[in-house]
Amino acid sequence: MPGAGHPFRAEDKQNFTLLVKELRERLDQKANKSGKKLYLTIAAGAFEEYLTHTEMNEVERFVDTVNLMTYDSYEAGSDAITGNHAPLFADPEDPKKSSADSVVQSFEEAGVPAAKILLGVPFYGHIWGEVPDRSHGLFQPGKPIPNQEAPYSLIATTMLNQGFTRYWDSAASVPYLYNSEKRIFVSYEDTESLAAKCRYVLSHKLGGVMFWDYFSDDSGKLLETINQTLNGRR
Repeated sequence: MPGAGHPFRAEDKQNFTLLVKELRERLDQKANKSGKKLYLTIAAGAFEEYLTHTEMNEVERFVDTVNLMTYDSYEAGSDAITGNHAPLFADPEDPKKSSADSVVQSFEEAGVPAAKILLGVPFYGHIWGEVPDRSHGLFQPGKPIPNQEAPYSLIATTMLNQGFTRYWDSAASVPYLYNSEKRIFVSYEDTESLAAKCRYVLSHKLGGVMFWDYFSDDSGKLLETINQTLNGRR
């Protein structure tokens, strides 16, 4: 697939399968000698084109987990309107109809067992400026602003209830913030949305979650929510 200036070829599709196959073989050789389990995982693009350009029914045989990057569905630098950047389910008002649920279904249909799928969750948010005060800023025109990505720790301590009002998109099962005075919209993840995603993981018998990243939540609240919901303990 074309990207940030790197070369790409049609045979990359098959070569990716061969790459993970060889990695698996080499890791198994080392594991047999050391007696230690060695894991091979991939971070997978959460969009249909990724599946078109890979052989996931073959790749899944050689990896321990497929970590879905189910975030960044909307970014201020590339999307002209605001949106939920990590929705669990599709909001009917969302022009893209983005959702982690649809991605999970697509990967399962492509041959990846549910038990090998890890649901990706973000510990950060995306921010838009110049957003009109309609629908509390959701799915409205917006502009990139300085520091348009913020860690959860910053959002929780400097934005939430400090000029920014929290709203809940019940259809998508995610929160967002809007400051009507500054006309700033923030799409992010919090403890309520994470708990919902972890319950989804359990009910759909997925392998677990992966998150980006430790340093975005100094309080540890998000990680504690994951642990409590998945494991039932603090």
